[in-house]
Amino acid sequence: MQEKIRAIVEKAVWAPSGDNSQPWEFSFVDESTLQVHLIPHKDNKILNYKLSGTYVAHGALIENIVLLAGKEGLTASVMLLPVSDDPLITAQITFKESASSSNLPDPLAEAIPARHTNRKQYEPKQLSEEARASITKAAAAASDEITFHVLEDKKRIKKAAYAESLIQKIALETPTLHSIFFSNILWKEKDNTGEKQGLSLKSMELPPPVEKLFPLLSHWPVTKAFNKIGFSAMASKTNGDLFASSPAIGLVCVRKEEPVQYLEAGRVFERVWLAATAQGVSFQPISGLLFVARRLAAGETDALDSKHFDEISLAANDIAQAFSLTNGEIPLMMCRMGYSAAATSRSKRAAPVFRTSHA
Repeated sequence: MQEKIRAIVEKAVWAPSGDNSQPWEFSFVDESTLQVHLIPHKDNKILNYKLSGTYVAHGALIENIVLLAGKEGLTASVMLLPVSDDPLITAQITFKESASSSNLPDPLAEAIPARHTNRKQYEPKQLSEEARASITKAAAAASDEITFHVLEDKKRIKKAAYAESLIQKIALETPTLHSIFFSNILWKEKDNTGEKQGLSLKSMELPPPVEKLFPLLSHWPVTKAFNKIGFSAMASKTNGDLFASSPAIGLVCVRKEEPVQYLEAGRVFERVWLAATAQGVSFQPISGLLFVARRLAAGETDALDSKHFDEISLAANDIAQAFSLTNGEIPLMMCRMGYSAAATSRSKRAAPVFRTSHA
C-alpha cells in the first residue's frame, strides 16, 4: 500500500501555497499511515501570521490526499494536530482499502491536476447557476467554526477589491516586503521546473511593458524612486481595478486564531477552488492584506511602516463591511472568481520529500 500512498502524495502536492513555497515533507509511521510535516521557514515570514498561511496550504494538501485516496479505492482517516509531541506534524493519515462499491469519479478529485491560479482579466459575466451551486456545495463541508461567503453585488465587490489591493502599495513601499516579494519570482520560464520555490513571472500575467520593467523594480532604490512619482499607488489601483471587475469574490473565515482552524479553512478553500475549476471558473487567491491586518491588530508591527497602520485598519474594516461579517468571524482567505482565457503559465511543483524516519 505504501507505493500507492506515495503515488497519491505525488499528485496531492499540486496544492496551493504562498509564493509556491510548498512547505511540506512526509514520512511513514507504518505501511498504511502517513504523517505530514510542516516546514516553517518556507513561507513569507511577514504575511504568514502565526504560520496561518502555511497551515492553510497544509489543509489544501490534506484535502487533496483525502480526495485522491477515494479515487484510488482507499479511505483516508485524518487526525489533525496535535498528532504527537512534534508540533510540526500537522496530520496523520491512515489508509484502508475502501469497501464502497461506487466507481463514480469525484469531480473535485478529477479537478486537482487542472487547479491553478489565473491572474488574467475576468470576463464581465456572472457565475452560472451550476457553478454557484457547485461552489456552495463544496463550501458546505465546513464546520460551524469555518464560514464561506460570496459577493456578487458590484458595489460590495468593489469595496472589498480596492481594500485588498492596498497590499500592493504597502509591499512596494516597505523594504522588507519588497525584498521578499521579488526574491520569490522565477524570472525565466526555464527556471520554472518545480525544483525552485517561487512564482513564474509569466504566471503573474503582467502587461508587456510592466513585465520588462519588473527586473528593474526588484532593486529597492529603483522602486523607491518610482514611488516618488506615484508608482505604488498606481500599481495598487491597477490591481484594484482588476479585482473589482471580477463577477464574484469569496471569503473563508475562522472563529479562532488556531492551527486546527487554519487547517480546516485550508481544506474548505481547496474544495471551493476545485469546485470552481471543475466548472470552468478561473480563480485567484487575494489575501495579502488580510494577513497584514491580522498581524497589525495583534500588535505585531515588525517590518511594517507606521504610515500604513491607519490604511491597513480601514481596509480590513472595509472588507468586513463588504461581506457583512458577524462578530467572531475572522477573515482568513479571499479569492476572486470568474471566466477568462487560459493562464499563460503555471508554477511547477517539486517532487514530494519523504523522510526516512517520522521521529
